[in-house]
Amino acid sequence: MSQSVSSPTEDSEEELFHHPSWPEQWSHPEFTVSHDERRARWRQQSWQHDDRDSVNFMRSGKWPWGFIIYRTVYTPESDQVWSACLKEIEECVRCEIDLGGKDFLDEIPEKILSETFKNVVLEDQERWDSASVKQIRADFIAHLESLV
Repeated sequence: MSQSVSSPTEDSEEELFHHPSWPEQWSHPEFTVSHDERRARWRQQSWQHDDRDSVNFMRSGKWPWGFIIYRTVYTPESDQVWSACLKEIEECVRCEIDLGGKDFLDEIPEKILSETFKNVVLEDQERWDSASVKQIRADFIAHLESLV
């Protein structure tokens, strides 16, 4: 693995998701080689045949992974707690990932999942303040369609 983390290969760059709200391109040491090379390397690992959620999730091939979170309330109180809410979501997800690997000697899959978790947080007061579920659903569907 001689390439730097900041310059993924063409193959891996195409499969990696990047959201415009992120200030920089997402990267991770496991994703500096092509999809096929990474899969071949992972297939050689002892954990590859474990029946555990992290290994099954890693087979999906979508990186990074996370939630799309819409902020729909903009009040002075929500301004004070918004970052704490995002932090709580992140901590809960990472805790669940860690719990999934506690019964295994090799926690590499959980480490990779935890390190590749990245949410897309959509904050636009003019667009999303008091948005309905219907509005959010329509935007989310449009977002998914734009990825195809």
